[in-house]
Formats: sequence, structure tokens, C-alpha cells
Amino acid sequence: MKKMFILILLAVFFSVCLEENSFARAGGGSRGSSSYGSRGSKTYAPPARQAQPQQQNQMQKQAQPQQNMQPAAPQPSPWGGFMRGMAGGLVGGMLASMLFSSLGMGSGFGSGGFGGGIGMIEIILIGLIIFVIYKMVKSKKEQPALATPQGYGQYSSPEPQQAYQYQGSSTATTQQDDLSAGLSYIRQFDSTFDENRFKETAGDMFFKVQAAWMQRDMASVSNILAPEISDQMRKDSAQLKADGRINRLENIAMRNVAITEAWQEEGKDFITVEFTANVLDYVTDESGKILEGSNKEPVRFVEYWTFMRKIGTTNWQLSAIQQD
Repeated sequence: MKKMFILILLAVFFSVCLEENSFARAGGGSRGSSSYGSRGSKTYAPPARQAQPQQQNQMQKQAQPQQNMQPAAPQPSPWGGFMRGMAGGLVGGMLASMLFSSLGMGSGFGSGGFGGGIGMIEIILIGLIIFVIYKMVKSKKEQPALATPQGYGQYSSPEPQQAYQYQGSSTATTQQDDLSAGLSYIRQFDSTFDENRFKETAGDMFFKVQAAWMQRDMASVSNILAPEISDQMRKDSAQLKADGRINRLENIAMRNVAITEAWQEEGKDFITVEFTANVLDYVTDESGKILEGSNKEPVRFVEYWTFMRKIGTTNWQLSAIQQD
């Protein structure tokens, strides 16, 4: 019974702390997937990301000759030493408690003690364990935000070429080379291709798809949806309607638009665009009652939309959406 009680507590804890928002934009996390649609041979590969200005400056500094540089002292882990010892001690104490109680030992603290039921010491131990786990989970959740230097409401230049022009990272250099080569191949078959004009086109398609998603009518944008993504979006939109739910997207503020990938394969052009934006993203029922999210607190998101067209044509279509 003690083991069952502890497992129930932990299950409730994780269901509360790790719950994912079920409301999401078109192609978002409401389907429990970070990948939506097809990116050809790159479908299961993570999208290339735009380098942030702070990262560029840091890389440039690292690339410059440095004298009398001393290795940076390692930062102590917040979960090292004392916390690991405390966590180990808590777990050890809990195991000892279970062992002694199963052997009929213990003198009965509180109402049950270690000899029967859940005593005061065991309740304290359980509470401390849950607190440690909560802090660990919270720390992991905060890491991606700390790794993204572009803060809420900041605007970055959407010039894609400037995004990768820094030294000190072979990965970034390779990414820039791949992007430049991909755009060059596209220009060979389309001399009128212009990156800035394409970003405007991609932005227009972004807003059209989001509006259709809110209206639960993906048929209205069927001409700009590739078959790889069209059927699933239709099904999800129809399911929202059948459930009497409306995913409302209001006050979308685009913060950054950048081309991060470009390539050709099997007679098709592919371009991936990184969108950074703020939006009021919430769900209501048919009467307008809010079921999930907030109509006052905007959320910031980064998504990667991949557009595709047959080589020699000018009609781009959305073929995939990936979450950051």
C-alpha cells in the first residue's frame, strides 16, 4: 500500500508539472508531434536554426586571437554535491522505510510510523522527494529559454545571409555553405527568384493558413497546401469542429522571418523558413467560453515552415511544419 501510495503521488505530480498545452496553432503541438508534414529526405532531421546576434558576437570573439587566456572555471552544477547527496539520502531513507516496515520493524511515528500506514516521517520524505523532482523538471524546462538569447518582443533583422556570417563554428559555416548552395541551385532554374520576395510570400501563406485554421476551414487554402500536409490538417480541423472547439489566434506579431535551409531533390525545390512571433493562442467553445489558454497573455513561439514547389514552376506550397 505504501508503494502504491507513493506511485500515485508521483503520477499526479508529473501529470500536473509536465502537462503540455493541447491548444496550438496550425500544425502545432495539439497532435502531440513536433513534426508535421513532409520535408522530403529531411523529414526526420531537425531544422537548421537561425543564429542569433548574441551568438554571432560570441563566436566572433572566440575566433579572434587571445593572449593570456585562462580556461574558464567550470560552473558548479545546481544539482551536484549537496543536492545529489540529499536526493540520495531521501531515496535511501524511503527504501529503508519500506524495508523495515515490510519486516515488521519500526516504532510507529505519528499515526502509523514506519511500522504501518504512512507516518509523519514518510510524508515529509515524500514531500521532499517531490520538491527535488519538481526543481529538476523546472530547471530542464528553463534551459531552452536560456539558450535563446532573443527575448520577448525583440525584433531581429530578417536578412538570412547576415544570420550566418560569423566565424568560430564549423557547424555554422557548413550550414551557411549548404544554404548558399541550395539557393544557388534554385536560381539556376529560376533566374527571377529573390529571397526577400520569397520571405514575403512565405509570410502571407503563414497568415492565410493560421486564419483558415481558426475558421476550421482548411479547404479555403487547399491551393497552398501540399498533399503531404493537407489531408492531416483537414482531419484535425474537422475534429476541432466536431468537438465544438475553436482555436482562436489573435494579435499575431511577426518578430523575425529568416530562410534557414534550401535544397533540391527529386525534381522539387525546398525552402525552410524560421518564423518567430507572438500571438494570443487560446481555445473556446462555440459560445466563446475560454477552455484553454489566455486571451490576454501572448505566447512567443518559433516554428519552421518548409515550402515546396516543382522545379520550373512558381507555385509554392506548404509541405511541413516543425516546432522549435
